[in-house]
Order: sequence, then structure tokens, then C-alpha cells
Amino acid sequence: MATVNLLRAVNGSVPVTAYHDAAVFHSALGNRIFKGVYQDMKATMSGNTITILSGMCLFGGRQVEIPAGTSITLDISEIAGSLDIFVMLKVTVTSDGEGESAEVYASTANETTSTTPINGVGIHKIMFAGWHKIGGGYAPWTPTMRTIEAGHAKKSYALLESGSIAGMPVRSIFLPDFSGAKYAKNADVASEARGFVGGLKNRVNANLYMPNRGVTLAGFVILVSQASLSVAANTSATLSIPSTITPGMVFLDVIYGMNGGRSHSWAYAQKLESSEPKFTYAGLEWTFNFTTHTVIVRNTSTSSAVNLTKPFIAAMVGAGSN
Repeated sequence: MATVNLLRAVNGSVPVTAYHDAAVFHSALGNRIFKGVYQDMKATMSGNTITILSGMCLFGGRQVEIPAGTSITLDISEIAGSLDIFVMLKVTVTSDGEGESAEVYASTANETTSTTPINGVGIHKIMFAGWHKIGGGYAPWTPTMRTIEAGHAKKSYALLESGSIAGMPVRSIFLPDFSGAKYAKNADVASEARGFVGGLKNRVNANLYMPNRGVTLAGFVILVSQASLSVAANTSATLSIPSTITPGMVFLDVIYGMNGGRSHSWAYAQKLESSEPKFTYAGLEWTFNFTTHTVIVRNTSTSSAVNLTKPFIAAMVGAGSN
């Protein structure tokens, strides 16, 4: 008959092992540095030296300590100047407990293993600190092991049990295992978000079409932007526009200076059904060809050239309902 053991640290009972403690600590706290214990295991790099101050942390449920009043100094002269420099924490777990150990060392690679001491016998590593070379100096990596203050775990548990967000109980918002949210409040007006059950009302496809609303979102696109353009009398000049532009634009905005004078501008705010719409403004004829992806600017004057300064054309693309 299979037995169920009651773990108690008393004579005559099944002994509470390091693994039992590790399972409790890791499940409750994860990999953390204890804030306020000694000097928080703060790691700094200066020149060819990395210094790690005293403190205590949990890695895979195992407690690791740099005793009070001490510190660890790593000589990194052999890897100085590397693109990345990491401090690795290594914990060795043995079956008999005799050869178990912990150490820190410097490396040019993040050697974090897929396992932690909670997995049992083996060598387990985690990035304790790291720096990335930028210009003539180094910037710290976001730490893998974050600090935890006294009472954080209790407060987090209390939030999950009885807390609320905007009056809505936390347990009513999230899935039972807290892997995602049950729904978004007012989901019909909220964008779809990863992890939400529902919230599809505003789903947007790659072409900016919203299938559950039957509309296409507007996109602002610059068609032409250049320093200058000269058009001789009774001739034309051709400008290129993006090949992704098609009929269906609902707003065109054209801005330019003419012959050194004030800026001219005009706008067209009707849906462009034609594949080759044409507009005339201030003596210039503008033809948009969506087949050749060009804008042809024709000077209708028979005697005077036109010099355009900083011609700029923009369009609002795809707005409207299908």
C-alpha cells in the first residue's frame, strides 16, 4: 500500500530535506534577491573588476549567501572589452548532498540553463548580472534575478484572493491559473489583446480592415516629398508614388511653393474611384496614375515655366466602410 508522508522536523518522522525546503521556497518566491538582507548582493563593474556585495538570494529554491561584511571580487581583465560581460551564479546539486556548492564567475556568454536546483541533481546556472558594451562604456542588462521585499509574497497572495481592479474582483478578471484574462471590460470598444477571451470586436487585419465592424482604418501615407521641381511651359514632369497606393483614397493634400512665392495648397476629399484621377489647380494639372505609380504634373501655361519648392503630397488611405 502506498504511503503519504507528513514532513515534520521532529524525531521519528520523515526528515525535511533541502529539496523539500527548496520546493516550498521556489513555488512561493521564484528566483529572487532578498532586499534589505546585508547589502542586497549589489553587483558593480569598474575597470577590470566586478564586485558583488554581501546578501542572500534564492535560486531554484536554494538559498545562496554572501556573508555579512564580505564581498566577492572578480578579475575580468581577460575578457575586458567584450561585447557582453555576465556574472553567472552556478549551483551544483548532488544526490548525497556532500558535494553541493555555489559559486559566481564572469563569462562573455549568458550560460543560464533550462533547469534550476528545484530539478534536483546537476549543475544549474542563472545570469546574476550583466553589462552590454555601448560606445566607450557598458550599460547594465535588465537583471534576471529581481529583488523581493519582506511581505511581497503575502501581499501578492492577498491581491489574488480578495483584491480588485476598478471595483472588479481580480479572480473575476483572470483565468483560474492566472495565465490570461477572462475578458476585457467593455470589450466591444477595446482592441483585441493577447490572453483575452473575447475582445474581438475591434480585430484588425493586415490590410487595416476590421471584419467585425465592416470598416477599414485610415492610414496616412506620404506620396511625394522632395526639394524642388521645375516644369517648363506646356510640358509635364513625372513624380513616383509608392506602389502600394490604390484607388480608394478619401483625402489628398498637396502643398508647394511656386516661383519663389507663397505656398500653394489644395485638398481633394472625395473617394477616388478612378484608376487615373486628374485635378487642375493654379495652372497645374495633376494626374495620379495608380497603374504606373506616378503623379504627372503638367504646366498648362504656354509661355511661363513653373518652379515648385518642396512639393509635398500626402494621402489618407483606405478609410471608409466596405
